[in-house]
Amino acid sequence: SDVCSSDLSAAANFVRHSSEFYLGLRELRGVMHSGEKIPVEVIAVRPDGQPGAPGVKARATLTRIEWRTVRVEGAGGTHSYRSEIERKEIAARDIATRSLTRRGDHWETAAGEAVDAFKVSEPGVYLLEVSAKDAAGQAVLTAVSFSVAGPRPLAWNYRNELQIDLVPDRKSYRVGDTAEVLVKTPISGAALVTIERERVRRSYVT
Repeated sequence: SDVCSSDLSAAANFVRHSSEFYLGLRELRGVMHSGEKIPVEVIAVRPDGQPGAPGVKARATLTRIEWRTVRVEGAGGTHSYRSEIERKEIAARDIATRSLTRRGDHWETAAGEAVDAFKVSEPGVYLLEVSAKDAAGQAVLTAVSFSVAGPRPLAWNYRNELQIDLVPDRKSYRVGDTAEVLVKTPISGAALVTIERERVRRSYVT
């Protein structure tokens, strides 16, 4: 309060970083294939956006996310589905962050360094996590999820028995690219596929 007993106040915003560096994990394709090796390329980045020191020790963990779906009867003869998640650790290993080199106005991972990788043998949804600690012992974590396609059927997280989810392998495509789409559905049998842009440009049954 001032001499006239008027209340005075002030406020300021600031950013408090949780650690000395963050971990950056190279983005994977949205859809991988069973039997394929999953590359694990991770870098350390300082809070100011500049590369951190290479060779930071980290732990990479690959987890498979499984769903257990049950049918729930409701009032008036209605029914719905409830899915419960189960996590199964597939593999884990110690890795180190990669070196970065300047290329014009951007940074690239240094060539010649070995790339760690996990091999996935079953279809499903996976979570790749990489964790480390800074000099003060603060935990740092980054993660990315991806889908793996394969011939074996499996349960997905769904609440509608007539639901179909489409998962493309990339966020965007250029003319001439081939798109791979993972079809997630509890429905089996033949399906009508249409490719549309303002109108139906192509259709077929598979």
